Amino acid sequence: MQIASGDHKKSYASIPKYIAALKESNSGAFVKLKCDGLDITNPNCNPKFERIFISFEAQYHGYIKGCRPFIRVDGCFLKGPYKGKLFSAVALDANSGIFSIAIMICEAYTYGNFKDAMEEIKATDLEAHKWLMETCGEEPSTWSRHEFDASVKVDHVTIT
Repeated sequence: MQIASGDHKKSYASIPKYIAALKESNSGAFVKLKCDGLDITNPNCNPKFERIFISFEAQYHGYIKGCRPFIRVDGCFLKGPYKGKLFSAVALDANSGIFSIAIMICEAYTYGNFKDAMEEIKATDLEAHKWLMETCGEEPSTWSRHEFDASVKVDHVTIT
């Protein structure tokens, strides 16, 4: 089974190498890693992975230049010894195709994670952050599907 699914502990230990290779081969990639207890000066430290956010420069420019101004975030639970969630931010392009914008892996998505993500957006693109706040606000009812009106029987939301 280990041959088929790999060694989780070794995979998590390789994340810094993966990030370095990713940034080297994709200039302009935006990668944010958070680990509790990470000490790059101590090779014997045992950090706890918390989350990673990855977005490529081409994804950013593709979204700005060719997609509708609506972002959908989808997520799934990760199975295995470490659990967590995988989130994907996507938009629709001019041909109604799905266009990937970013991915994030985290322990669990909380309001704190949401605030952190919004701060990252603000630091990266102040205008995008301003638009999101003006359009959607900061209330969970406009961001979380579980807060949507149950009488609405569609699988998408349209901001007008």
